[in-house]
This record gives sequence, structure tokens and C-alpha cells, in this order.
Amino acid sequence: MDKSLLTKIFGSPVTFIHGNTLVLDRWMWLKARLPETNNGENLIDIGCGSGAFSIGAALRGYKTLGLSWDKCYQKVASYRAEICKAENVNFELLDLTYLDSREDLIGKFDIAICFENIEHLIDDRKLICDIASCLKPGGRLLLTTPYLY
Repeated sequence: MDKSLLTKIFGSPVTFIHGNTLVLDRWMWLKARLPETNNGENLIDIGCGSGAFSIGAALRGYKTLGLSWDKCYQKVASYRAEICKAENVNFELLDLTYLDSREDLIGKFDIAICFENIEHLIDDRKLICDIASCLKPGGRLLLTTPYLY
């Protein structure tokens, strides 16, 4: 069944329960650390995929930018944001290895989220530095990565 059809029928919660069963678990973790806001805080979703966390953050009041290298995912994310009426979210294409090339993002965000992406990059230290440069002083990074134990 078309996942966007499910989004049309049930709204944004569907974006957290399709495909990877851990998406809902990560959303619950994020939601506990991301209070609803009316203060216009800016949030960047590094490696946003199909946009579930970006849409969720936007619906909690954050001005959200979702970045992903995948054009197909970006189309899905934009379409789902429209269906969910998440008006304060934008999606852009960007290979995360070139995050430092976006000078317009430096010092702009109160919160950065990066879920299940850092393990895909060879230079993880560079990614952390690039994300840190996107944060305002006192900004927060919420990051998850798989761990094999």
C-alpha cells in the first residue's frame, strides 16, 4: 500500500510507524527531549531521509530544515509535510560531506538532530564539527547511531 496514502488517512503518526520499526522508538526518544514551542526555534535535521522527524519537529513548533542527499526521499518528505500541514518545514538536497560548504547555515540553529547517519560517513569527526558550526552558541545536538553489543 502507498505509504503516502496512509499518511493522508491517518496523518503524521504514520510517518513514524512505516518501514523501519525503530523509527517510532527514535521519535519517542526525540519527543521526550524536544518540547513543544511557540518561540520560533530553528531546528536542522541532518540526514532527514523521508522527513518523519523533520515533520514531527515542525508540528511541535520548530522552524525546521531537513537535509538529505536523496532526491526521491526529499520528494516524499515534501509531499508528506504538505499532507500533514507542517508549514514550517523545508527540505533541501545536500550531501552531508559538504555541509561545511553551506555558509548560510552557520550559527543559525538552536537544535540539530542527526539520527542514524554518522555511521555512514568516513569522516565522522568532520560531520560533528560541521554540525557544531550550524548551531547557535548554547545550541543542542541530539544524535543517535546503532550500537552493536
